[in-house]
Parts: sequence; C-alpha cells; structure tokens
Amino acid sequence: KQRRRAESSAIISWVPGKEAVVVQAEDIAGQGGGKVKIRDDKVGAAGKCFSHWDNEGHWISWKIKVPQAGRYVVAVRYCAPDTVRRTVFIDGKALGEQTFRPSGGFSSATDDWAHHFIDAANGQPAVIELTAGEHELKMVNVDGKGLNLDYIALIRQ
Repeated sequence: KQRRRAESSAIISWVPGKEAVVVQAEDIAGQGGGKVKIRDDKVGAAGKCFSHWDNEGHWISWKIKVPQAGRYVVAVRYCAPDTVRRTVFIDGKALGEQTFRPSGGFSSATDDWAHHFIDAANGQPAVIELTAGEHELKMVNVDGKGLNLDYIALIRQ
C-alpha cells in the first residue's frame, strides 16, 4: 500500500485504477454518549484502532478531506464477534442503518478485521457525490453492541 498523509486523511492505492482517501479511526473529530479506547495492541490493525464503542447512542464523527470532487463509496475496516448496527451520516445526511456482520472477534488473538461497504437501500454500495474539501462522516451506535474500527476509506469511482 502506498500512503501519503493529508492532514488527518491519507490517500492510498486501493485497487488498480482507484484511489481512496483514508482516515484512521482514532483520528476522531468528535464523540458523545461514550468514550472509545485508542488501541495499539489489536492483531492486524493498520497502526492504531479503537475499541469500547458499545453504548447505544454513542456517536463518533470524523473530518475527511476530499482532494477531488466526484463519486465515492465508503468502506469501513472493522471487527466484531456479533452482528452490530450503526447509522451513518455524511454532512448530516443519513445514509441509513448499516448491519456489520460478525468478523470472528475483536482481533485480540487473531486478525479478525473485515471491510463493510456502506450500502444503499438496494443492498449495493452507496455511491455518494462529494465536492472537493472537508466532509463530516458520523456513525451512531444503535444497538449497544461493540465494534472496533481501524479506518474509513472513501474510494473514488
């Protein structure tokens, strides 16, 4: 992977011909209703990650700097032993409730990380039109179950 820091966001090569803007999960802009723990001891994490996102109503937001206007899909690298649900917003607009499937565990002893693409009502990855500049992504815990996050990637289409 090729990484280049752009303030709290990084640009990486995701797949051939695609670029992604990535924000590390621990680069939180705001949170309420709980407090996550920043971790550096999770197997397979890309640097640090966070845990203890297990209070219903606990919201977390990130500022993501998009260098170029265009169409993007959002991928979240996560791990969890159970099915969990989060509501996702971009710039205050709800993208709907997301169901993260069990990945095997919390990456305590093995690499349990998986990717979830934020999906639309039809079950396909949601394609979001974004302008160049800073955007806010916010996620809200709606079921009170734990979910560890490693990073969030906006993949240009």
